[in-house]
Amino acid sequence: MTSKSKLLISLAGAGALIGTMLVAQPVAEGGRKFVKELTGQAELDGGRLTADMDGRGIAHVTVNVGQGRVCWDLQDLANLDTLVASHIHQAPANAQGPIKISFFNFGEPIDLEGCTEVPGTTAFPFDRARLIDLSEHPENYYVNVHTTAFPGGAIRGQLSRGKQG
Repeated sequence: MTSKSKLLISLAGAGALIGTMLVAQPVAEGGRKFVKELTGQAELDGGRLTADMDGRGIAHVTVNVGQGRVCWDLQDLANLDTLVASHIHQAPANAQGPIKISFFNFGEPIDLEGCTEVPGTTAFPFDRARLIDLSEHPENYYVNVHTTAFPGGAIRGQLSRGKQG
């Protein structure tokens, strides 16, 4: 084999490797993504607004059924008292519901960005069936953030299909 042939084979191999790296995404990047604005106006308690009315933030949530994982990134949190918990609850927009997936809970370290995997936590276990339901019916779930001043929930955002906001 000539030097020119070896060079061409090397360049072709390097090009294929670079192309694969550009196309392939890290496994953690998969899943269904939701971006939702969190507000005090969206937090309900028996039909009454009992929340931090000037509090706000954005929740980035990724549900990856294949990995059995939910990841979150709470950003731009503003006008809130000390954070104490954040979760995904199951309920429609006009109701309160039980915690289904915990980001961080009362008495635990505050983790504004992270992931939790099946089977979840001892207090809030979940399975792949829950992740499938969350992916297929996001309108039945909401993210909220609890604070010292509003332990029942300070800000909230209902998940939904389509355009997020």
